[in-house]
Amino acid sequence: MLDLRHDLPAFPTLDNSDLDVLQPLPSDAYLLGPGTPFEGLQYDQVASSAESAWHCAQVLDYVLDGRNALHPEIYRFAFYLFGPVKLVHSAGMKCIKSSSARPDKRPANLDDMVANRHIRVPLPHDPNHPKIVQLHDCEVMMVEMPDDNDAIAQAYVASDADPPGLAILDSGCTRTMHGKQWAEKFEAALASFGLSPKSRVKNQLFAGV
Repeated sequence: MLDLRHDLPAFPTLDNSDLDVLQPLPSDAYLLGPGTPFEGLQYDQVASSAESAWHCAQVLDYVLDGRNALHPEIYRFAFYLFGPVKLVHSAGMKCIKSSSARPDKRPANLDDMVANRHIRVPLPHDPNHPKIVQLHDCEVMMVEMPDDNDAIAQAYVASDADPPGLAILDSGCTRTMHGKQWAEKFEAALASFGLSPKSRVKNQLFAGV
């Protein structure tokens, strides 16, 4: 069960010698391997089914504990599950902060969203009975902004004239990406505060566009 009062624990990272576990990145079509209760089913089928919610929670708890030896199959599935969980948690935190900062702000009307992205997740409602879950479609990105009675599409672009640090969030991207000029301006802005970025070499294969 997601607790919006606390941050999510950090997902354990792999040593450089083990990076092949996530190459290629696990996707919806990946199949659960032998020895699992749902062997042969696709990741997305198991992740979005109320019947298998207990298994998904068990896998995440095991991996996020940070003290257990991790089998590649378990780590891959937990990595796949952690993405949507983190997305839902971030959306919930954003809603809480938004409602507390702007109590008069009008909530988004689902009928005004001509195009949207959502993920289907099993959510428990009673903390005393975490195994009792219901499926819910959670909105994670709105691409239409209501303006009076009409929904007007908005397009956001970045330019060289923008201040350092300004970025456009893309919920469909599997990793944060930026250009060389953006990085140079951002690093210069950090230096003005006596800060400097740290980098780490990592092999990463992207899925999709």
